[in-house]
Amino acid sequence: MSRYVTSVFVALCATIALTSGRSTRCDVQACIDTGYVCGARRWADKFTPYASFRGVPYAKQPVEELRFKELQPLDPWEGYYDATVEGPVCPQHDVLYGGLVRARNMSEACIYANVHVPINAITPSTEETGLPIFVFVHGGGFAFGSGDTDFHGPEYLIRRGMIVITFNYRLNVFGFLSLNSSSVPGNNGLRDTITLLRWVRRNARAFGGNPDDVTIAGQSAGAAIAHLLTLSKAAEGLFTRALIMSGTAIPSFYTTSPVYAQFVSNLFVTSLGINSTNPEDIHEQLIRLPLAHIMQVNQIMQDQFGIVVFLPVVETPFDGVTTVLDEDPEILLDRGVGKDIPLIVGFTDAECETFRPNFEKLDILAKIKENPLLILSPNLIYKVPIETAMEYAKKVEKRYFNDGVSMDNYVQSCSDTFYIYPALELAKRRRAMKDAAPMFLYQFSYEAQFSVMKESKGLKYEGAGHVEDLTFIFRTNSMLDAKGFYPPSAEDQAMVEWMTWFIQNFNSCNDPVCDQYEVTVWPPVSQMPSLFYQDIKEPKFFITKLSPEQNEMVKFFESLRTYPIMWLIYVLFGMVHLSVGSIVSTVQGRIRGIEHEGFDCYIGIPYAAANGYGGRFKKASIAPTWLGIRESHDPYCTFRSETTDCLQLDVYVPKTGAAPWPVLVWVKSSGGDYHPNKLVKQGIIVVIARHRMGPMGFMCSKEGNIPGNAGVKDIVSALRWVRDNIVAFKGNPNRVVVAGQGFGAAMVEALTISPMAKGLFHGAIMQSGSILAPWAFNYDANDKTEYLQIRLNDTDSLRISILDIVEQSEELDVPYFPFGMCIEKSIKNEESLLSEAPYNALMKGKMSSVPLIVGYNTDEAYIFISTLQDIKVVKQMARETSHLLPAELQAMSEREMRPIVKQVTDMYFKNEMTTSSVLEYYRDAYFLNHIYRSAKFHACHSPVYFYQFSHSGNVGVLPEAEVKKTGAAHSDELAYLFPSEDIEFDGDDAVVHQHLIQLWTSFVKDLKPSGPVQWDTMEPQNPRLLDINTSPSMIDFPHRREMAMWEGIYEKYYFRRH
Repeated sequence: MSRYVTSVFVALCATIALTSGRSTRCDVQACIDTGYVCGARRWADKFTPYASFRGVPYAKQPVEELRFKELQPLDPWEGYYDATVEGPVCPQHDVLYGGLVRARNMSEACIYANVHVPINAITPSTEETGLPIFVFVHGGGFAFGSGDTDFHGPEYLIRRGMIVITFNYRLNVFGFLSLNSSSVPGNNGLRDTITLLRWVRRNARAFGGNPDDVTIAGQSAGAAIAHLLTLSKAAEGLFTRALIMSGTAIPSFYTTSPVYAQFVSNLFVTSLGINSTNPEDIHEQLIRLPLAHIMQVNQIMQDQFGIVVFLPVVETPFDGVTTVLDEDPEILLDRGVGKDIPLIVGFTDAECETFRPNFEKLDILAKIKENPLLILSPNLIYKVPIETAMEYAKKVEKRYFNDGVSMDNYVQSCSDTFYIYPALELAKRRRAMKDAAPMFLYQFSYEAQFSVMKESKGLKYEGAGHVEDLTFIFRTNSMLDAKGFYPPSAEDQAMVEWMTWFIQNFNSCNDPVCDQYEVTVWPPVSQMPSLFYQDIKEPKFFITKLSPEQNEMVKFFESLRTYPIMWLIYVLFGMVHLSVGSIVSTVQGRIRGIEHEGFDCYIGIPYAAANGYGGRFKKASIAPTWLGIRESHDPYCTFRSETTDCLQLDVYVPKTGAAPWPVLVWVKSSGGDYHPNKLVKQGIIVVIARHRMGPMGFMCSKEGNIPGNAGVKDIVSALRWVRDNIVAFKGNPNRVVVAGQGFGAAMVEALTISPMAKGLFHGAIMQSGSILAPWAFNYDANDKTEYLQIRLNDTDSLRISILDIVEQSEELDVPYFPFGMCIEKSIKNEESLLSEAPYNALMKGKMSSVPLIVGYNTDEAYIFISTLQDIKVVKQMARETSHLLPAELQAMSEREMRPIVKQVTDMYFKNEMTTSSVLEYYRDAYFLNHIYRSAKFHACHSPVYFYQFSHSGNVGVLPEAEVKKTGAAHSDELAYLFPSEDIEFDGDDAVVHQHLIQLWTSFVKDLKPSGPVQWDTMEPQNPRLLDINTSPSMIDFPHRREMAMWEGIYEKYYFRRH
């Protein structure tokens, strides 16, 4: 800034002051480019006053339409701006600092700086004068933190004769979400920092500072930001030198991969319920969403990911947007970009001890056991093929966990991976550069008399953890009342003086000691024959050579950096970890699909793994990973299959239409084939989920090794897999409908009443099945298991082969299926699917409030016609009245049974017992009365679209010669929903097929079916349904009289007795 411009600027401020009608009572004031700011006189200690300007806006607040925009210039104000109180902090979810930061207001209007100036310097400076300026970027995983004085008190540094500036920048979603578009380009947090630095340059002299003598500094994520800006053309000329503490531009605890940015943005957007794939549409919806809604999803993702979620990213340049990071940082460093900036780079000797409570809360050791890739730097995961990453993970595991998996070992691995090695690697790169500015390396290992981090978090460890060096540069004012913190001990005060002296010198001569000694006590890394660092373990010089262990560690991590440069280029341009042809990358590994006309299918994807031999009847464990490309193959899952064969699913993905696509998860409850091609071509993803069947899926015992409901828990695991992975197939995890038929429908209803499945689906379809049916749910499940164990002559079912168990279970003299769902005993460390009887749960309204399609087929029992004829059921029922009641009702006394038998006889066989009337009886007794009761329960709390399928066509269950088929048999509708590719419908069948596909797919898309006629929701007191045939129409439920009878019978003699 020229002397003339400075004079004009001062004169302008004087004019503003004279024309303002407001009187000032400022302790201290300054005139910046937008007007006067009024600060407060404060004290660094009893001898050192300073001027403090807090909460000074440095740009227009990014609210409403500006929410994701680059910061805009401020409008000038009249009078004096009150800069005595800090502004609100940016929206955030803090998982680290806790009590170290005071509770303050949180707002999107958070773009404020805090400027602290030695009192004798608070007069506008000239070109020949001006104090050095220390601009500090706060840490917090790009997600939380602020520049407030509770944690960044300027008192220590002010005494060293410098201006100290801290500030807020946009965080998490607002600071680092990237849609790879001009409206949401990513890196807003970095862009905010550049805006702040430009503001500092314009206003430095107003505070008595020198705009050409600016040091940028940062810690952790703030250090990464500061170092990234040394590589950015957009930040050229805005600072002279950089101090980076526990973080570098070499991505370690973060990644700049555009692929990761796309993955996390897709997950975030779909979690908000935004279905558009157009970035501009998404932006329009994002700026209208309430802050609380955005932050709720942000918190969920942050808790799932750990600490860091939204990160800096290599950008695509857009007109009108300042490009901050146009290339991968490691490539920029290799080119020598930023080598003219003097650096101090530091790390602590026990970095990750600070995060130990976070790791314990995350149960990080268990997560690594489930997914070994988590032990790697996220940047490495996104820069190498998955098989290479798995190989590297094994190497890291061998190095750090060879003597056993422990938290201590993980903490060391974390410290080396994320902080220590990157600092050493950066030093090695600077050493190798010609004509580079000096870089000085330190390790902070001082054991404080009062450790802010240890005391505030209740930690005990040797050495210095993450953040501890920072507490000797900035005073932690939130701890002033803590016993032992203030005044500090002589040892701690000496360390404060030592650390701030280094910074004072660095500001003065780009050297932490200004080379004041005859013998170099802290040489730059380029002036030593090998790599050395300053070990700050007390206020003395300890120039230290890398130990053998550190050298070995460096060589180890260098061996993990040998991936081909072409792979890195592919990653940068998004050519891997995305669908390439019919190959999709999931968290587990890559899978090759099979191409069909209009869709691709990915067959046999493991969504869970058998939980060891002792867990064959328990909830499955996390999905396995694999190396290379997994080929699609059709697993063979039957009642006799091994667990692993059944824990697989198929994903069918459309080739056309607008992604992200809604998802239909079909519960495959039998061994039949399902061909969802007609559904998929309507623009939905279909997932066919297998599960354990028969005794392996539904044995239930009071013993802990067979808790029960394993088959339904498998579907819960499948739904969790869909939630976490369907984005890779361009699916929408926030529009998932789960569906099933027969026993599968009963399983779906179990999901609607189980807390275990809450939030995993958003609609449900139940075709011809209900959990209230005795063939689906067993009150006597434990008795059946004990009886089977007696037949097996062994009480330990874990040791018996599956074939033996299945064969013996088929011999059990029980009605219906040998095993069904059950009430589970509470077992430690085992999730429970059902803790009370389904009838009770439904009566109490304990179900998910999601829209449902519920229905039946008009001639359900016709599927059993051959069996009924073989056992001569008409003669048996005419001869033995007990056959007129389902098995579960036959336990009543003869006196109780007589009036019920008469009711049933009068309802169905008053005139004559015929095969037709027997089929109607079986339809109502075994299917419809339970389905109807379920539909009414759900309709009291959610939209229920009730139907009957009445079309009898040329597919499905074929008619028998002697018995006329008058409607749709059990499962007939499946032939229209899942026809094989070689079937071409014609005539009435084609019309019905079209109706069903349209109704079902529209429900998956909109959670409301649309079709040839308006389908009204069910009213429990006046039920109507959609009769689905060639001409669908709404009709009154035709079986109310029969249902009233069955409802009374089951209520009195079945449900109440259980």
